[in-house]
Amino acid sequence: MPLDAEKSLSRRLLDELTGFLPDDGPVLVVRDAEGRYRPADTDRIDVEAWRECFEGLHEQTCDGWEPATAQRKGGYVIALQVGMDVEDTTTVFLVLEGYSQHTATANMGLIEMLLSQIQVISSLLLRTGQLERFLRFGGRIGRSSVPSQAG
Repeated sequence: MPLDAEKSLSRRLLDELTGFLPDDGPVLVVRDAEGRYRPADTDRIDVEAWRECFEGLHEQTCDGWEPATAQRKGGYVIALQVGMDVEDTTTVFLVLEGYSQHTATANMGLIEMLLSQIQVISSLLLRTGQLERFLRFGGRIGRSSVPSQAG
């Protein structure tokens, strides 16, 4: 997939992670900086039905509570923010259908590993986007980018 620095972090993250999770695994939803929610699989979740839950978790992550979690009829939701050092902050939600707090806690090691992988992927997407913008605008790395002072 070619780099596209003009795409938002949420869009690039969703592009990379779609198909990454198994069909019967967690449902991934991202919230972009403008407040739009995008599921990785539109057939598996009705975002509007979960919006209130997502909004509450998003507010918790903005307050520094991460990962933020909530039990809701039909599943357990875990949220975390990525890209906080740029304007394009994205909140990632993992919806664990059929999970209770007990089953989520029992599997927390695996869940945390998945969240860490998502953070690493997000970091790499940010860096590749920054590198592409740098190169697109004629940036050079090293001494050759500094004008010569020789007379």
